Amino acid sequence: MNSSLVILAYLLGSFLSVQGDQNPICSLALDRGHEYCANAAPQLRYYHDVETDICFPFWYNGCAGNNNSFASLKECYDTCKPETMFRCIGNALSTGQCDRDMKGCPYGYSCLLGPYGPGICCDQQVEDQWLTEMKPVCDEDSYYPWDKESWENTEKLIGRKCCHEYV
Repeated sequence: MNSSLVILAYLLGSFLSVQGDQNPICSLALDRGHEYCANAAPQLRYYHDVETDICFPFWYNGCAGNNNSFASLKECYDTCKPETMFRCIGNALSTGQCDRDMKGCPYGYSCLLGPYGPGICCDQQVEDQWLTEMKPVCDEDSYYPWDKESWENTEKLIGRKCCHEYV
């Protein structure tokens, strides 16, 4: 069987098994809203992507949208991935624990250290695939570099997809 199909089936099974643990707003699809209202306030926001279990920046257009929209990266993670939900990327199942010295994982697995205590062993192929998807290649006009603190054009914030305009 094609290894990509095996990985996809594995990720889907892991994804479905953990959705009950998560705040329901974190499963809402990205909605950038629109700019057609009297008090439109376009701004940088963050949303939780259920496929990767990661919070990404996006450009909110200022009106409507949904509740999967957070003012900060910290707020997104605090709401959608608290410390008790520490998992491998993409909600893939771990094969066990590893120590702080990054030792203890079987061949083909890497140690992902948790915020407290030991780490977990995650499939390196899934981790590599995720890292590839995390770095979309966008035209220079597709995203806007910003410094989150001063709002000056200094830092490139890349989201999940180029169409998110911080994507």
